[in-house]
This record gives sequence, C-alpha cells and structure tokens, in this order.
Amino acid sequence: MSRFFRGGPGFAKPENALKRADELIAMGQKGAALRALHDVLSSKRHRAAWTKVLESVGLRYVELCVDLRKGRYAKDGLIHYRNVCQQVREKKKACDGS
Repeated sequence: MSRFFRGGPGFAKPENALKRADELIAMGQKGAALRALHDVLSSKRHRAAWTKVLESVGLRYVELCVDLRKGRYAKDGLIHYRNVCQQVREKKKACDGS
C-alpha cells in the first residue's frame, strides 16, 4: 500500500486524517479510510513525536484492518506505530542519561 504514489500532500495533522476517516466510514468507504490512516502512520512527518491523537489513529487503523480482513496492512501499520513509540522512548533515555 505504501509503495505506490497516490498523489496529493496528504494530511498536515493526524486529527484531520482521523476526522476524514470517520467521514469515509460513515459513507461506507472503509478502504479509503484505511488508506488515509495508513498515510498518517507511514508519514515521516509524524514520526518525530508520539501524541494521543496518533494513538487514536493507530487504534482506528487496526479496527478497520480487522473489519476488512487486511492482516498484512495491520502488521505494516503496527510496525510504523511501534517505530514512533520506540523513537520517543529512545529520546527520553538520552535525556535522562540512562
């Protein structure tokens, strides 16, 4: 999914992607909602810091993957989410001096 260029700059904020995904789910376009959330999780722009909204994006992403039976997409999204969380933890360790 992340190998193909779909055009467009994507979402500037994870909050906007989450709102758009909710709108798409309400219209019955779960596949498009999954792509929007995947773009946020795989974006290098949002890897710098973990936020509560990014956690909500991850949870909604996994729910959609389960509904659509997309196991490989779930794995890919969880790997991206894990990388964000690990980077935050590594930064905390460096600041603590441990």
